[in-house]
Amino acid sequence: MKTAKYNTLLAMKTNAVLKMLKSISRTLLYLPLVWLAVGIIWLPQGSKPMVAIVLPIVLLYVSIHGFQEIKRNFTDNYWLVGICLSSVFVSVSYITHGASSQELRGLLIALFYLSVLPTSFINLNKAQLLIFLASLSSFILSTWFYFIEPTDRIFWPSNPVPLAIHQGLIYLLAAALLLINSSNKKIWLLVAAMVLSGFSILLTESRGPILGIIFLSLLFVVVLIYQKKIGTSYILMILLATLAITFMAKDPIVSRVSDTSAEIDKIKHGNLNSSIGLRVQMYLAGFDLFLQKPILGHGEISSEYAAKNAPGYSSEAYGYMKGHFHNNYIDKLVKSGVVGVIILMFLLLYPPYLAATQYKRYFGVLVLPSVYFMIMSLFDSPFRNGDTTVLYLIAMGLTIQMISDKNNKLGVKA
Repeated sequence: MKTAKYNTLLAMKTNAVLKMLKSISRTLLYLPLVWLAVGIIWLPQGSKPMVAIVLPIVLLYVSIHGFQEIKRNFTDNYWLVGICLSSVFVSVSYITHGASSQELRGLLIALFYLSVLPTSFINLNKAQLLIFLASLSSFILSTWFYFIEPTDRIFWPSNPVPLAIHQGLIYLLAAALLLINSSNKKIWLLVAAMVLSGFSILLTESRGPILGIIFLSLLFVVVLIYQKKIGTSYILMILLATLAITFMAKDPIVSRVSDTSAEIDKIKHGNLNSSIGLRVQMYLAGFDLFLQKPILGHGEISSEYAAKNAPGYSSEAYGYMKGHFHNNYIDKLVKSGVVGVIILMFLLLYPPYLAATQYKRYFGVLVLPSVYFMIMSLFDSPFRNGDTTVLYLIAMGLTIQMISDKNNKLGVKA
């Protein structure tokens, strides 16, 4: 009898400890999201510390919960399968003829993290809070280094273009959630996130992300007005917020417009060594290189390699080519060929495909971030940067998980 009672108590204690460990391991899964929202922009390569955050948390979760979540996620989630295929391709490229270590890091972080997430892990309340915290962190960074401790933007903690892309994605996610007809929506929190992130992106003076945000905002509002899915109050709210942000950030806007005008004037006089002119040279050289190895590309290249195989451009342009071609499509064509571009297009087009075929009520949440990164890929290489890569992949992965949840965690009204 005593032995049986002892075994029963032991089993109860074991179950209690196991239950506690399961709860702790699940709670720890939110830490990478907090870092992604708040901390990643404060370091030059903020995705590096994320490896040290994600890997032990994932190992702990798997050791306690087993592989059931991984099996389920790979069975049900084509987004995760696409990330896995991209990770394999970039890994093989990295070993054979070179690939971006930052891109590989971003892919692997997203792959390991998303593969273990349980169902109903994220809901609208948590998503809104994370978006607001991300906008607040961006606002503090931009205002600190622009107003409080004025610093040239190239010396900010993050490169200004990836930082602006980060801030723009926050803005668009907040805008998309604001327009969802949900009982769980916190309008004031999302509007605040839009204002904070919108103001922050202007202070970076990054033309591509700023123009992308303006274009998508106007396009989305026009579509909503045409479809009669947005009321007058929302239109006025958006216009007032836009005017307020523009007025507060008029100095960096005027400065960047003046710089752009000066660069265009240089190009007219045959000087292609401005920011825009260098991009034109890189694009042309990129096409020259792509035609030489169109299937799998050249891999990572040096300035000397570019000059030898695509002659006729300035030495300054070749200097930039050793990094990337400031256009993700051309960069992929040069370094990964047609195969790399196909994989890239899957990551860009799969969310809009889901919006068009399965989740029409969530059109904005799926389409706006994807189209934004399509546009950003024309001006920069966000999928070469570890921070913007992991941000996009995890943000879209969580969005897809949330809207496909049968328990309808977004609380969308039919």
